[in-house]
Parts: sequence; C-alpha cells; structure tokens
Amino acid sequence: MYVLVVSRWLLQIFHQLQFFSPRLLFLTLTVALAARISYHYFANRTSDFTIPQSVHSEELLETSRCNISSRDALSAIQRATTVRCKNELAEFACRLQEGSVYPESLPRYESKLIHDFEIPKRPLRILFVLTIYGRDSRQVLRLLKLIYQRNYYFVIHVDARSSYLFNQLIPLESAFPNIRLLRQRRSPIWGGASLLTTLLDAMRYGLRDADGWNWDYLINLSESDLPIKSSEALAEYLTVNYGKNFAKSHGTETEKFIKRQGLDKTFYQCEDRMWRVGSRRLPSGIIIDGGSDWVALHRSFCQYLITSPANELIRGLLVVFNHTLLPAESFFHTVLKNSEFAPTFINNNLRMTNWKRKKGCNCQYRHIVDWCGCSPNVFRSGDVQRIATYANKPIFFARKFDALVDLSIINEVVRPFSSGAEKSPSWNYHWINLYTAAETFPSYETRSLYESLGRSSLEEHDFPGGKGSPQLLDVFLQVDVDGVKNIVISHRIGDRLQTVLQSRYGFEEFFEKEDVDGSEIGKRLVTMKVSSDFDLKEDLFRNYLDVVGPYSEPVLAILADAGNFTVTSVVWLDPADTVAGSFEVNITEEAGWTVHQPVFRGPLRPGLWRVLLLHQWRLVATTKFLVIPVYQHPLHVTNAGPPDGTYIHYNFSSVARLLRLNATEKIHLSQSHAENMEENGDAWIDELVSEVFYWMGSCVVGEMPGESAVPLCTDTVWSSYFPDAKSEMMPV
Repeated sequence: MYVLVVSRWLLQIFHQLQFFSPRLLFLTLTVALAARISYHYFANRTSDFTIPQSVHSEELLETSRCNISSRDALSAIQRATTVRCKNELAEFACRLQEGSVYPESLPRYESKLIHDFEIPKRPLRILFVLTIYGRDSRQVLRLLKLIYQRNYYFVIHVDARSSYLFNQLIPLESAFPNIRLLRQRRSPIWGGASLLTTLLDAMRYGLRDADGWNWDYLINLSESDLPIKSSEALAEYLTVNYGKNFAKSHGTETEKFIKRQGLDKTFYQCEDRMWRVGSRRLPSGIIIDGGSDWVALHRSFCQYLITSPANELIRGLLVVFNHTLLPAESFFHTVLKNSEFAPTFINNNLRMTNWKRKKGCNCQYRHIVDWCGCSPNVFRSGDVQRIATYANKPIFFARKFDALVDLSIINEVVRPFSSGAEKSPSWNYHWINLYTAAETFPSYETRSLYESLGRSSLEEHDFPGGKGSPQLLDVFLQVDVDGVKNIVISHRIGDRLQTVLQSRYGFEEFFEKEDVDGSEIGKRLVTMKVSSDFDLKEDLFRNYLDVVGPYSEPVLAILADAGNFTVTSVVWLDPADTVAGSFEVNITEEAGWTVHQPVFRGPLRPGLWRVLLLHQWRLVATTKFLVIPVYQHPLHVTNAGPPDGTYIHYNFSSVARLLRLNATEKIHLSQSHAENMEENGDAWIDELVSEVFYWMGSCVVGEMPGESAVPLCTDTVWSSYFPDAKSEMMPV
C-alpha cells in the first residue's frame, strides 16, 4: 500500500516536470518504475489488497470479537467506509477464522437421471428472465418485441437504482398477461452475490407466484442481448433437445479456472462492493465447474433448485456461492455436475459473446470488486460477418450490443425478423433518456446545461406567455446509424403549461489538424477529443454530452493510425490562457486510442479550454472543450479557478512565453464573471453554451401558442414523440 502511494506521488512529479529536467525525469521514471514493479509483485503475492501484518483487528475495530489474522480481512475492514459494513466484515472474518462458514464436504449424488422427459404435444413455452438496468427503455422494448410470443412468459428484474426504467416498463403488465416485473428489486453489482439471488428470485416467481405459467425452459437475458435467430428456430431446437440443460463450461483445466475466478477466495458483499476477506478450501466430494452465467435451464432442474431446501448439496452450495465472486457463473454448473441431472448437461449456452480480452480485461471493476475481472465487448459493424458464421450452429443469441456505441450492427443483425419495423423512418434512430422532471439533476453541470438549452429554445420562437415560465420535462440523447449524437430536450410552455416544446441541439466539432510537413504524428493523427468518463474497453466517452464542470476530471483521447512510435507534447490552456499543464504523451505504434488524464488542482476555470498537440514544439492539432459554470456554493470560489491560479505546482512561464500567451486581461474578466454569478450567471452560462451547442429545430405536442409555424413532434422524425415501430410494444 505504501509503495503504491509513493509510486503515484512520483508519477505526479513526472507529469509536472518532464519537459524541464531530463535528468530528474530519468530518475523519476526509474524510481517510479521500480516502485510499480515492487507494488505489482507484492500485490500479486498478497492478492492485490493488503496492509501490514502487524496491524491487528482491535486497532481498526473495537467491537471485533476475535483477533483477525487475515490480511485481506484487515484490509477490507480498513477500506470500508461505514461502521455497519466494518462490523459485518469483522464478524464474518471471525466466523471464517473459526471455520464455521463453509461445509467441509458435500455429497455428490449419483449421475442417474430420475426424470422421464416427455416432449409436450403443445408448442414449447419459454420463461425469459430479463435482468436489466440503466435508462435505455427502448432497447429493452426492442428486445421484448423481437422475442415476444403469446405462449412465452417474461419476468423482468429492474435494478433498484433504475427507477426511470422501471416506471417506463410497468405499463406492460396491464397490456400483456404474460409479462411481470419483480417488485423485490435488488441492486446487483458486477461479480456480486446478489446477481445469483436475483436469478433465483425470478426462478422462484416463475414456479410459485406466476398464475398458470406452465413453462418448459428458463432463459436469462440482459438489455445488451439480442436474438440472432427467430423465436421459432429457438423453440424447435429446445423441443428436439427437450429435458437438456444448457450452460457453457470453462473447459477441462479446473484448477486454473478456480484460480482465475477466485473460487479459492472468500468474498463478502456490503456497501455495494465485493470485499475479499480471505482464502478458503472448497468442500470436498464434489466437482467444481463454471463458465458463463447465461444459461437455458429445463423447468424440472429449476424446480430441483427451488423446491429442495433440505437437499444437502444445494443448501451447502448456496452457502459457498453466497461468498463467491461471480457466483452465477459457477452455481448452476456445479449443481448440474453433482446432481442426478448431470446427464442432461450440454456444454452450450445457446449464445455467442464478443470477447476481446485485450480490451475487456483491464480491471475496470476495481472500484466495486477486490479482483481483476473481465467483461465482453460491444459488437460493432465490423463483426457482422463473424455473427453470420453462426447461422448453421445452435446459437440463438449474441451479446453485447449498445445502440449508443453502434446502432447499425443492431439493425443489421435483427433485420430478418423485425416484422416490417425496418420500413419505418425511425429505423435509423435511437433515443435514450438522460433526465426526467421527476428526478434530481445528475450533477450541477447538467443542470446548468439543461436550463441554458431551455432558455435558448424559447428564444428561437416568439411564444406569448411562454417566456419566463417553462418547465423542463425531459432530456434525450438521440443517435443515428452513423453515430451522430444530438440532444433532444422538452419543456412545458404556455399559460397553463399544456404545450410541449421539444428542441434538438447539435455539438460543435472543435478538432483542427494543422498541415505540418514531415510530422509523423501529423500523418497518423485521426482526431482528438476532451471529455470525462472514458471507457477504456469500448474506446469512447460515457459522458455523452461532454458536460464538464469545475470539479470534473477531464480526459484527452487521441486517435491515431498505426505508425512509428511518437512522443508528443500536450499543452492544456484554460480560458484565461493560463498554462494548466504541459506533458509528454507517448502515442503507441498500434492504431487506436491513446488516453491522457492529467491531475489538476480544482476548481477548473469555467469557459472554453484549449488543448494543443505539438511535435518538436510545432503545432500539430488543437481541440477545445467547455467547462461550464455551475450554481454550486460558494459561487465565487467554485467558478473562479484554482485558488492561487495554478493547476499544478510548477512554473509553466517558459511554455507561456514560447506560445506567446498573456493571461492577465482574460483572468480579470473570468474573475468578474465568477464574482457576478449571482446576478448574471445565466447570461454567462448561455454565452458559453452557445459556443458549443447549436439549435437544429423544434417541434410541438399540443396547441401552439401564438402563430409560429412549428411542426408537430409526431410528424418529426428526430423527435422522441415520433412513432418508433421497432420499440413499440403497445399502441402509441
């Protein structure tokens, strides 16, 4: 832990000083590299999170009833933030130390099938269990429409944190008797024990609580899954293989799988995190198996899991997997392999997954799991042919798909069984909700942006009685098949707020490439952009509106073609032409994105920032990004930039002279804006927003105030009110 702190400190020095002292740069790099190597060496030996062995539990938690010896448990207790979680971890660590958590052995029942599976003479009935989260209700509705049959059943678990999604889907229950949303909503996390519990909840509902649901198979899906064959083809295959249970196994190297999955470690879930609290010995007498958590299970096996509480095997495995990372990836497999259902196991989960492990195994879940796990990637247009190769194989679903990453691949895959929706004008558009009036603003900066766009949309029209009293209704992000994104924002206007005005806004592109002869990076450079929340797995910003506030952490992403290794200078300039930082960035030889995230002292000064890309101090390219002022108290401090005017403890005056910058006058103007935020904040925000977002048109729902000629939203293809045939489960 201490080595990590030292290495991070040295790397910060590296970022700050690399231009100005080559010897110090070399020394810093050497020491930092040694520190990093030491950290990773010891981290791997001690399972990544440790504290010194000399620290005892009583130093961390007075209520602990034992002297905890596990370094993993002590580390977890130290890092937990709430007293409740610390106490739970300490109590569980003591039980683990006493050996009272897990059974020493479990029975393995004879692999002799006790059921006679008779193929039903009626059409096959499938229970689909959807475990979904987020705000993309249209993608969920599109999935439902693609797989819906009157003789199928649907149990939907919406993450407890996804209230908008739940409210959008609840009307399905009154329209369709075979669709139900679970009222017991959990908050599953990646790798968490709660995901298995959620699946068992849905299974239990389908067996006990659903009135007259006599289904044959259970298949679980997420909002990022799509069918690649018709429902009829799926039903035909399951009928031919009636009674079989489908789950994808890891293979034959069980010991490697156990180590890779962390099955020999004990985890405890609290504070929405899976804490590692120690090692364990798995129960003897059974075969441990696992692979994918996406399965297709016969009803008889589901009944065995739910209605056999006295079964020693199931009871023991539920204890084991309640404290296991990614339990759904092993529980069903292990029960199958050790029960009388073993002969029904088929090593195929009926779907293909887009694994790109070089991208998907970047330990992106460290903030919620004490482990380094992997996650599949999203399919893109270039994967069409790869998906097509599964046409003659027993594969019926694929994952993952994300319309905000690539809508065109979704349209291509589902076109053959879209029931005519591909003829609709909305086929090439997708809308995802970002905000509704019933919610609090996601952040101070989104509030500033949404309110400013509302004022802007009213100024585009002359509405009697409408100005001054609009009510923000909702905000959507609209994307088309070419990846172009726009904001669609709605307000209630008029004397009685009975009319909805919806406006569309586009984003200015600030990337400019200079014509620099002989520059290797100039030839290779494709684009560069600044925003926040860069997704290293998908190579895109998840901050879709590029809304950066004074306390955000901006990220520069540079896209380059393949070529020779290049060291490039990056200079960050705030709106007052203050040099916030100057760094050397290594552009990799491979084609792709290079990500650069400096560590600045906040708050960032509001206004348009510039980022300069230079090679041998010749300008190669520039881009800009907006830091939007916010109504976050104290206003004069939040919107005035860093207290002493510097973002990094280093004097960048030599860079300023080289670039011929003079920040004095602009600093005074910026300070004046910050000091007058209370009186003139809206005007300042609107001026800045207008430099980045531009109005593209409006439409209305209801009676139009005045005589303005504004089209109806139901006739406007970009509007969220326009009929969307591909995602409509109910009449408009």
